[in-house]
Amino acid sequence: MAIRSNTFHTASSPLKPNSTKIAINTLKNTCGAAHNLGNTPPIPGTGTGTTLYLGNNMVTTEMDEQIAYAAHAPAQVKYLMDKYEWTDTQVSAINWTAIGLAKKRLTRKTSIHIAKIMYNWLNIGQQKKKISHHDNDAICPCCGTELEDQDHIYQCTHPNMRESIKKGLDAMMAKFHKHHIPSSVYISFVDTLRHVTHSKREWKT
Repeated sequence: MAIRSNTFHTASSPLKPNSTKIAINTLKNTCGAAHNLGNTPPIPGTGTGTTLYLGNNMVTTEMDEQIAYAAHAPAQVKYLMDKYEWTDTQVSAINWTAIGLAKKRLTRKTSIHIAKIMYNWLNIGQQKKKISHHDNDAICPCCGTELEDQDHIYQCTHPNMRESIKKGLDAMMAKFHKHHIPSSVYISFVDTLRHVTHSKREWKT
């Protein structure tokens, strides 16, 4: 991999590193490690036209994504495996590409909120107790009796919470119908959410 004038040069276009210093350091370390081990990167085949390597792997397409992955994925995977005691197989089984594509369609605020839900970072009672070390901070402010963890906020029995969840599920059903999602797909999906949230479908007569 050639590094000239603080620019990663490829056959197609240069990638300015100013926006991702972590990626630069990661790539330097990766290439340095390969060099120290005496590994020789493969020679590009006819028509390949690339000078960007990640370790011994040639990168010919989606270079921004490949560099971002090399910079951030190892630490992220380690964090998930340590936090949830997952195996390599469990991490690989998740469709991270689909999650990324879905989050790109969201506003920044919503995307951040979804990430907090995914990684159990919501500022709810369970999290507040970790900071304050006071048992009272862990109690749900709505029902006033249960530990407010991420499951409880969708299962709280307080009437206001039940009504809010019902409205959310009904709105979801209406949106799926509006966008012509097959009913056999979205009804099963929403029914699964109803089961998780301890909600019941109300049949219209």
